[in-house]
Amino acid sequence: MVQDVRERMEADIRSATTALLRPGSVAIIGASEDPSLPGGKLLHNLISGRYPGPIYPVIEPGPGSREPPKQVLAHRAYHSISELPEGLDLAVLVQPPNRATATAIELVKRGVRAFVVPTAGFAEAHQEGREMQRRIVDSVTCGGARLLGPNTLGIYSATSKLNLVTGVDPAPPGIETGRRPRLALLSQAGELDQVFIDTALGHREALSLYVSLGNAADVGFEHLLRGAVGEPGLAAVAMVPAGEVDVPALASTVREVSARVPVLVAPKVRGRAAKRAAMSHSGGATDAEEAMPSLVAAGAIAARDIEDLADRTVAVVNQPMARGRKVAVMSTSSGAAVAAASHLTDLGMEVPTIPAEIQQVLRSWLPDHAGASNPVTLTGKLAAANYRPVISGVMGQANIDGGIVLAVGADPPALAKAVIDVTKRRGKPMVGVTVSAPRTEEALVDAGIPVYPTPARAARAYQALVPLPL
Repeated sequence: MVQDVRERMEADIRSATTALLRPGSVAIIGASEDPSLPGGKLLHNLISGRYPGPIYPVIEPGPGSREPPKQVLAHRAYHSISELPEGLDLAVLVQPPNRATATAIELVKRGVRAFVVPTAGFAEAHQEGREMQRRIVDSVTCGGARLLGPNTLGIYSATSKLNLVTGVDPAPPGIETGRRPRLALLSQAGELDQVFIDTALGHREALSLYVSLGNAADVGFEHLLRGAVGEPGLAAVAMVPAGEVDVPALASTVREVSARVPVLVAPKVRGRAAKRAAMSHSGGATDAEEAMPSLVAAGAIAARDIEDLADRTVAVVNQPMARGRKVAVMSTSSGAAVAAASHLTDLGMEVPTIPAEIQQVLRSWLPDHAGASNPVTLTGKLAAANYRPVISGVMGQANIDGGIVLAVGADPPALAKAVIDVTKRRGKPMVGVTVSAPRTEEALVDAGIPVYPTPARAARAYQALVPLPL
């Protein structure tokens, strides 16, 4: 009997989470004609994104206000939730906390399956807010529905053409990556999420799914992580927890999901000051020291911060995993090579010496003053025909599992071509660093080889291809 009840509850959770991520209909309670207001922005995003399902904007008249419009953005305007059809998939409550709580109670009775509550002023604000948050969550979940938030920036799905996000832009207009969106970001970092989005776009990778959890009072990372893998073509899921996390449940889900796609995690909260800030940001906080070891043990790839999270995510979706920790460093600049080798060593990687007999062969192609032991100094004066045999000779060694190539202060076309050809043939992971080398950067990125602006960022991104606890 208990098992039957548990299975029915889990089925309800899965069904309601699907309604949240892939709704067949959306109502916006507190919609507006004014796109500068949250309700107007959400409605505009939904319509301009060509969401294919029915849209129900509810513009309730206030005391003494003028008669609300009959239409808004070419859609019929509803003036009361009682006018809405029953059984809608998703309702967005753009209302003050006390009003949103009352509205949710009524809409649950009308069969709404999922809610997004962007409004702040709940558990992150004060004791009264905590009580309202408890009440709205109890009302929604007892009715078999799910709630995202409150205090959330919203949800975006490229597959569902669903854009219910304010505060960040998950799909900036005019951006053409040339690749299908294939990243998911589940986060409690708030507006800082734009750093991940912009960093990924710099690597020509776009979001397929974005969910801001806000206070995560009901729907948590474990529910969304399991739901995210249903996105077509998804290649990786990145997470940024800041509030309270059900660590055993999330670790179990990470173990399940990471067998299908990489899962990466960057904790937002480290230390007492950050924990105090997180309490006022999301109404709760879990220290990274508590959560990360369990998540990494379950198969997650750890990152240091949100920029590093984007760098590592781009690496794992574009390059194969390395067999081991041994890395070759090949650079046009000796100073950059030293920096890369130092960062790799700090991260637990190895930069092994190339066998002496191979060094002798490499020196026959390299300029007289170039280093051949690893790092290998390509210099900016290497003959065009020599790039390929040098890079192939280095990457073909049994004691080399992958490489970092650095084009710093030199931009020879033959370098990128050789790196691309050898990487395809050898099947070993490669990441790049470019400084004042736009042709090399463009060619490598076009070929799916991630390029970073500094040796430190490249080394950290490469480490994601050899998963280790940080």
